[in-house]
Amino acid sequence: MHEIKGKGAMTRSSTEAYCEAVWDSVLCWPAIPAGQTAWRSCRQVLQYAAIPDVKNVVLPLEAKAYRVCNENGVWLWGNWTNYDACVNFTTPVMSFYAKCHIFRK
Repeated sequence: MHEIKGKGAMTRSSTEAYCEAVWDSVLCWPAIPAGQTAWRSCRQVLQYAAIPDVKNVVLPLEAKAYRVCNENGVWLWGNWTNYDACVNFTTPVMSFYAKCHIFRK
């Protein structure tokens, strides 16, 4: 798994298969090698969200948003990112707000 930190760009070989960088309407995900998973902690994801009381939520360390790059260098699920862990820990009101206003497509 590749943890995404900061805005640094990866250098890559032109002969290796990679998933291209993509904006999923919530976050920008950088290019990663084929067969890898990119992830961001839910704390990192939600720091930009205007969800009421989000700073008071205790997040499990293992709660992560992620995207999977298949062996052919294509993002699985198209332009969908799995943010489930980032909304499932919240109260029902916060979860509804997040699903309706942040992670909708």
